[in-house]
Amino acid sequence: YGMNRDGLELLPAWAARSDDYLEAYGRLDVHCTDKEIAAKRVVKELVGHDHAIEHWAVDGSGLDSDPLTQSWLRGVVYEAAGLTGGASWVADIFEPVRSTVLPLPSLELRIKGRLPSASDDEVWLAGVVGFRSRADQPARQVKEVRVLRSPALVEVYDVLEYGR
Repeated sequence: YGMNRDGLELLPAWAARSDDYLEAYGRLDVHCTDKEIAAKRVVKELVGHDHAIEHWAVDGSGLDSDPLTQSWLRGVVYEAAGLTGGASWVADIFEPVRSTVLPLPSLELRIKGRLPSASDDEVWLAGVVGFRSRADQPARQVKEVRVLRSPALVEVYDVLEYGR
């Protein structure tokens, strides 16, 4: 690496403030060089560490303009008691987890896609959580839940954005 050839620079502020970066590397005295620069993403290679870090631009378009979010927001509301036709396996697996993982107990979840049946092996649910951001602004976060029949498994995802 060389300053003139590769454009060495100190670790950018966005990486130095990242809890994920600090947990993984724990040190700020690192040099880096540009590996890739795109319209919505910057990739920096960490000199001498055989790793790279990525920084994505925040998508400010919001949930209201996202067609994927809008498609399931119009879907059927998940109700454990309302599952019929042998689809009670969803509630048997999901409800014990739902009662212990915040904010799932108070979250209105909707079924993504068609209603579950006895022959389905997995079901996806989704909901929107409202909260205050670090800047004390109102914000919303999409939660997706995957319920797998065999092995019995519940996965909860925080969706930051779709399709980028």
